[in-house]
Amino acid sequence: MGIYGSSEVFALLTFWRADDDAPGRWLGGGRPPSPEAELRIVDPVSGHVLPAGQSGELQVRGYAVVDAYLGDSDGSVMADNQSGDGWFRTGDLCHLREDGSVVYQCRMGDSLRLKGFLVEPVEIESVIARLPEVAMVKVVGLEGEGEMRPICFVVARAGTTVDAEAVRRYCVEKLARYKVPEVVHVVDEMPTTRGANGTKIRAAALRELAAELDSMSPTKGKK
Repeated sequence: MGIYGSSEVFALLTFWRADDDAPGRWLGGGRPPSPEAELRIVDPVSGHVLPAGQSGELQVRGYAVVDAYLGDSDGSVMADNQSGDGWFRTGDLCHLREDGSVVYQCRMGDSLRLKGFLVEPVEIESVIARLPEVAMVKVVGLEGEGEMRPICFVVARAGTTVDAEAVRRYCVEKLARYKVPEVVHVVDEMPTTRGANGTKIRAAALRELAAELDSMSPTKGKK
Protein backbone atom coordinates (compact mmCIF):
# COMPACT_ATOMS: atom_id res chain seq x y z
CA MET A 1 0.00 0.00 0.00
CA GLY A 2 1.07 3.56 -0.62
CA ILE A 3 2.44 5.96 1.99
CA TYR A 4 3.45 9.61 2.11
CA GLY A 5 6.03 11.50 4.09
CA SER A 6 9.17 13.62 4.09
CA SER A 7 12.02 14.36 6.47
CA GLU A 8 10.22 17.52 7.66
CA VAL A 9 7.18 15.52 8.78
CA PHE A 10 9.12 12.71 10.44
CA ALA A 11 9.37 10.56 7.30
CA LEU A 12 5.96 8.87 7.51
CA LEU A 13 2.92 11.13 7.71
CA THR A 14 0.11 9.16 6.08
CA PHE A 15 -0.63 5.60 5.05
CA TRP A 16 -3.61 3.65 3.75
CA ARG A 17 -5.49 1.11 5.82
CA ALA A 18 -5.61 -2.56 4.95
CA ASP A 19 -9.36 -2.31 4.33
CA ASP A 20 -9.06 0.61 1.87
CA ASP A 21 -10.07 -0.45 -1.61
CA ALA A 22 -7.45 -1.31 -4.23
CA PRO A 23 -6.11 0.15 -6.46
CA GLY A 24 -6.74 3.35 -4.48
CA ARG A 25 -4.51 2.26 -1.61
CA TRP A 26 -1.63 1.62 -4.03
CA LEU A 27 -1.21 5.37 -4.57
CA GLY A 28 1.15 7.55 -2.60
CA GLY A 29 -0.80 9.18 0.21
CA GLY A 30 -3.20 7.84 2.80
CA ARG A 31 -4.68 8.94 6.10
CA PRO A 32 -2.87 10.66 8.98
CA PRO A 33 -2.61 8.50 12.12
CA SER A 34 -4.04 11.24 14.34
CA PRO A 35 -6.48 14.15 14.03
CA GLU A 36 -3.70 16.30 15.49
CA ALA A 37 -1.87 15.96 12.17
CA GLU A 38 -3.81 18.47 10.07
CA LEU A 39 -3.78 18.50 6.26
CA ARG A 40 -5.01 21.04 3.76
CA ILE A 41 -4.65 21.76 0.04
CA VAL A 42 -3.86 25.32 -1.02
CA ASP A 43 -3.81 27.01 -4.40
CA PRO A 44 -0.13 28.02 -4.77
CA VAL A 45 -1.02 31.25 -6.60
CA SER A 46 -4.01 32.62 -4.69
CA GLY A 47 -3.30 31.00 -1.33
CA HIS A 48 -6.93 29.91 -1.06
CA VAL A 49 -7.73 26.62 0.67
CA LEU A 50 -9.18 24.22 -1.90
CA PRO A 51 -12.02 21.72 -1.45
CA ALA A 52 -11.71 17.95 -1.79
CA GLY A 53 -10.91 16.80 -5.31
CA GLN A 54 -8.98 19.90 -6.38
CA SER A 55 -5.21 19.72 -6.77
CA GLY A 56 -2.83 22.13 -5.05
CA GLU A 57 0.05 22.24 -2.60
CA LEU A 58 -0.22 19.98 0.44
CA GLN A 59 0.33 21.87 3.69
CA VAL A 60 0.69 20.20 7.09
CA ARG A 61 0.29 21.44 10.66
CA GLY A 62 0.69 19.64 13.98
CA TYR A 63 3.06 17.62 16.13
CA ALA A 64 4.54 15.78 13.14
CA VAL A 65 6.14 18.89 11.63
CA VAL A 66 9.80 19.64 12.41
CA ASP A 67 10.32 22.95 14.20
CA ALA A 68 13.82 23.80 12.91
CA TYR A 69 16.55 22.86 10.43
CA LEU A 70 20.07 22.02 11.56
CA GLY A 71 22.29 25.02 10.88
CA ASP A 72 19.37 27.39 10.32
CA SER A 73 20.37 29.57 13.28
CA ASP A 74 18.08 32.50 12.46
CA GLY A 75 15.13 30.36 11.37
CA SER A 76 15.01 31.91 7.90
CA VAL A 77 14.90 28.61 6.03
CA MET A 78 12.09 27.31 8.19
CA ALA A 79 10.23 30.60 7.80
CA ASP A 80 10.41 30.29 4.01
CA ASN A 81 8.69 26.89 4.26
CA GLN A 82 5.88 28.00 6.55
CA SER A 83 2.78 30.07 6.06
CA GLY A 84 1.91 32.80 8.52
CA ASP A 85 -0.51 30.58 10.45
CA GLY A 86 1.90 27.73 11.16
CA TRP A 87 1.23 25.47 8.18
CA PHE A 88 4.28 23.78 6.64
CA ARG A 89 4.52 23.98 2.85
CA THR A 90 5.49 20.54 1.54
CA GLY A 91 6.04 21.57 -2.08
CA ASP A 92 4.02 18.54 -3.20
CA LEU A 93 1.03 18.54 -5.56
CA CYS A 94 -1.77 16.56 -3.92
CA HIS A 95 -5.52 16.46 -3.52
CA LEU A 96 -7.76 15.45 -0.65
CA ARG A 97 -10.58 12.97 -0.86
CA GLU A 98 -13.96 13.52 0.78
CA ASP A 99 -12.99 11.14 3.60
CA GLY A 100 -9.98 13.31 4.52
CA SER A 101 -7.32 11.06 2.99
CA VAL A 102 -4.67 12.62 0.75
CA VAL A 103 -3.42 11.48 -2.67
CA TYR A 104 0.12 12.42 -3.69
CA GLN A 105 0.50 13.39 -7.35
CA CYS A 106 3.96 14.88 -7.93
CA ARG A 107 6.37 17.60 -6.82
CA MET A 108 5.00 21.09 -7.41
CA GLY A 109 8.05 21.88 -9.54
CA ASP A 110 7.02 19.14 -11.96
CA SER A 111 3.39 20.23 -12.22
CA LEU A 112 2.04 22.34 -15.07
CA ARG A 113 -0.45 25.20 -14.73
CA LEU A 114 -2.47 24.97 -17.93
CA LYS A 115 -5.34 27.39 -18.51
CA GLY A 116 -5.59 27.90 -14.76
CA PHE A 117 -5.58 24.18 -13.91
CA LEU A 118 -2.75 22.36 -12.13
CA VAL A 119 -1.88 19.26 -14.14
CA GLU A 120 0.65 16.57 -13.37
CA PRO A 121 2.60 15.63 -16.54
CA VAL A 122 1.94 11.92 -15.99
CA GLU A 123 -1.75 12.54 -16.80
CA ILE A 124 -0.70 13.38 -20.35
CA GLU A 125 2.24 10.97 -20.52
CA SER A 126 0.19 7.94 -19.51
CA VAL A 127 -2.18 8.54 -22.43
CA ILE A 128 0.60 8.93 -25.00
CA ALA A 129 2.40 5.87 -23.62
CA ARG A 130 -0.54 3.71 -24.74
CA LEU A 131 0.52 4.16 -28.37
CA PRO A 132 2.41 1.00 -29.39
CA GLU A 133 5.10 2.91 -31.30
CA VAL A 134 6.05 5.06 -28.28
CA ALA A 135 8.92 3.72 -26.14
CA MET A 136 9.39 6.76 -23.87
CA VAL A 137 7.48 9.99 -23.34
CA LYS A 138 8.03 13.10 -21.25
CA VAL A 139 5.93 16.26 -21.09
CA VAL A 140 7.36 19.57 -19.87
CA GLY A 141 6.02 23.09 -19.59
CA LEU A 142 7.27 26.03 -21.65
CA GLU A 143 6.50 29.54 -20.43
CA GLY A 144 5.68 32.14 -23.04
CA GLU A 145 3.20 34.87 -23.93
CA GLY A 146 1.84 34.92 -20.39
CA GLU A 147 0.96 31.25 -20.12
CA MET A 148 2.47 27.79 -19.85
CA ARG A 149 2.30 25.45 -22.84
CA PRO A 150 2.68 21.66 -22.65
CA ILE A 151 5.46 20.33 -24.88
CA CYS A 152 5.90 16.62 -25.48
CA PHE A 153 9.02 14.61 -26.28
CA VAL A 154 8.80 11.00 -27.44
CA VAL A 155 11.24 8.25 -28.34
CA ALA A 156 10.10 5.68 -30.90
CA ARG A 157 10.12 2.00 -30.11
CA ALA A 158 12.82 0.07 -32.00
CA GLY A 159 11.77 -0.77 -35.54
CA THR A 160 8.94 1.79 -35.61
CA THR A 161 8.46 5.46 -36.36
CA VAL A 162 6.37 8.08 -34.57
CA ASP A 163 4.20 10.57 -36.44
CA ALA A 164 4.18 13.69 -34.25
CA GLU A 165 0.91 15.03 -35.64
CA ALA A 166 -0.75 11.64 -35.19
CA VAL A 167 0.26 11.75 -31.51
CA ARG A 168 -1.38 15.18 -31.16
CA ARG A 169 -4.56 13.96 -32.87
CA TYR A 170 -4.67 11.03 -30.48
CA CYS A 171 -4.34 13.43 -27.54
CA VAL A 172 -7.19 15.57 -28.89
CA GLU A 173 -9.41 12.46 -28.81
CA LYS A 174 -8.36 11.34 -25.32
CA LEU A 175 -7.60 14.49 -23.32
CA ALA A 176 -9.21 17.77 -22.34
CA ARG A 177 -8.21 20.43 -24.83
CA TYR A 178 -5.96 22.33 -22.41
CA LYS A 179 -3.94 19.15 -21.75
CA VAL A 180 -3.13 18.50 -25.43
CA PRO A 181 0.58 19.11 -26.13
CA GLU A 182 1.15 22.17 -28.28
CA VAL A 183 4.06 20.44 -30.01
CA VAL A 184 5.32 16.85 -30.12
CA HIS A 185 9.05 16.43 -30.71
CA VAL A 186 10.42 13.02 -31.71
CA VAL A 187 13.96 12.52 -30.35
CA ASP A 188 16.44 9.67 -30.60
CA GLU A 189 16.91 9.46 -26.84
CA MET A 190 15.98 11.21 -23.62
CA PRO A 191 18.55 13.10 -21.53
CA THR A 192 18.88 11.04 -18.35
CA THR A 193 20.80 10.92 -15.12
CA ARG A 194 21.53 8.04 -12.76
CA GLY A 195 20.80 8.33 -9.06
CA ALA A 196 20.10 6.31 -5.95
CA ASN A 197 16.52 5.72 -7.09
CA GLY A 198 17.42 4.67 -10.63
CA THR A 199 17.65 6.45 -13.98
CA LYS A 200 15.54 9.59 -14.35
CA ILE A 201 14.72 11.76 -17.34
CA ARG A 202 16.24 15.24 -16.96
CA ALA A 203 13.17 17.44 -17.29
CA ALA A 204 15.25 20.62 -16.99
CA ALA A 205 17.30 19.63 -20.04
CA LEU A 206 14.11 18.99 -22.01
CA ARG A 207 12.72 22.39 -21.01
CA GLU A 208 15.89 24.00 -22.35
CA LEU A 209 15.59 22.01 -25.58
CA ALA A 210 11.91 22.94 -25.88
CA ALA A 211 12.80 26.64 -25.58
CA GLU A 212 15.57 26.29 -28.16
CA LEU A 213 13.32 24.50 -30.65
CA ASP A 214 10.54 27.02 -30.04
CA SER A 215 12.87 29.92 -30.85
CA MET A 216 13.78 28.21 -34.14
CA SER A 217 10.16 27.62 -35.15
CA PRO A 218 9.26 29.29 -38.50
CA THR A 219 5.94 30.41 -37.00
CA LYS A 220 7.59 32.14 -34.04
CA GLY A 221 6.33 35.70 -33.73
CA LYS A 222 3.53 35.23 -36.28
CA LYS A 223 -0.08 35.93 -35.35
